[in-house]
Formats: sequence, C-alpha cells, structure tokens
Amino acid sequence: IFDYFDLRLCDTHKRVRQKALDVLAEIIGLLEDALSPVIIRLVEGITKNLNSKDPGVRAAAVKALEGSIAHLGEADPWHGLSSTGSLSPRHKRALSALTAAVVCGTLQLTPTRSFGGAVLRNQSSNRPEDKVSLMKELSNQWSQLSGEALLAVTEHITVLVQWVYARSPEVVERYALPVLWSFLENKALPVRSSSVRTVATKLASALYEVMGTKLKKCAASKPPRVQENLSNILGR
Repeated sequence: IFDYFDLRLCDTHKRVRQKALDVLAEIIGLLEDALSPVIIRLVEGITKNLNSKDPGVRAAAVKALEGSIAHLGEADPWHGLSSTGSLSPRHKRALSALTAAVVCGTLQLTPTRSFGGAVLRNQSSNRPEDKVSLMKELSNQWSQLSGEALLAVTEHITVLVQWVYARSPEVVERYALPVLWSFLENKALPVRSSSVRTVATKLASALYEVMGTKLKKCAASKPPRVQENLSNILGR
C-alpha cells in the first residue's frame, strides 16, 4: 500500500495530495510504532508539499510533518505483524483510510520504489538512527524550500539538534550547521522579518547549547559577517 501511497503525496492534483497528507496525519497516531519502517521516506514527500501555494495542501503538510517528528520521539520498538488478522480495530481503521487514500486518485500507477511491505513485514523500528536520518532528510530538503516552508523545516531541525548531537555529533555539524550558516550569511538578517530572526536564533542557541565554544570555532572559518551575526543573535 505504501508503494502507491507515496505516489499520492506527489500527485499532480493538489486535492489528491491534500487528502493523502490529511490521511497520513491521521494514521500516524493510529499505527503508532508500526509506521516507523517507512516514516523517513514519507517525510520526503511531506516536505515537498510545504512549498505548495495552496493553503490547504501546505497546512496539511505542516500537520503531517509535525506528527511524523512527534511519532519518532514516542514510538516503541515494533516486531511486525504477520497478517492483517492480527491488527487491532484501530489499526484496521487506519489501514482502511490508507487504502481509500491510495485509490482516490483513480490513476493506474506503477511504484517507482518499494517500501518492501514494511507495515506487514517483521523488522525492528524506531531505531536510534531514525532521528539521525530525519535530520539528514530535512537538511537535504531545506535548500529546495523557501518562505514559510523553509522556516518550518528549520524549526524541526532545531528540535532534533540536542538528541542527534548526543549520539552523532558529526551529523549535526554536517547537516545542521550549514543551515545556520545560510541564515547568517544573509546580509539582510538583522533587518528581516522577526520570524526569520527568531528561527535563526533558536537554531543558533540549540547548537551553542550542545557545542559550546566549538560553534564559534567553526564560525571562525566563515566570512566576518557570519561571525558578527552569530555573536549578535547569541548575545555573546
């Protein structure tokens, strides 16, 4: 099912995409840890919809992304299901909703990549590397976003900083730091909208909290404006 559901997130019809995102936000809470094997791949489709000019699609994408990140923080290890017969009533409701979303576009599509039947196949989920992979995915998508979508993804990267740094500091330095430098290299940062400055400040503060003076050492190799903006927003 997820082979086709993933395609609905990228459908050319905005109402199909919105329906898929709405259903995804709903089933995240219903499937709980059973969704972990596919959640990272789904995030890619979600973030692409954050740039939508349609307010309904954009709002649905924000809700789905928030649910996905919350899911990774709450899900318990899962060992799979051998058949739909072992699903609880709430899981069956989620599966029904998911199936309806898959067929709502009425397009005969061939999946271009496979989730490998993750929901029904025995495998471990909610691994520590899930959040690490999520940070990588959000960072990769970040450069393709703009406006509110860019700010929304930045905030989610910020939320992940502390958890990921404690386990894989090199991932934070490789994927989160470039996002901060991009904000600080913008000459207009001090006079841009308050929301931009607020988001940049939160990210800088989160990084400083885990990296300490190492953050400034990393900034030392950047242009003087970056160092100046970093000192200004940190107040140090």
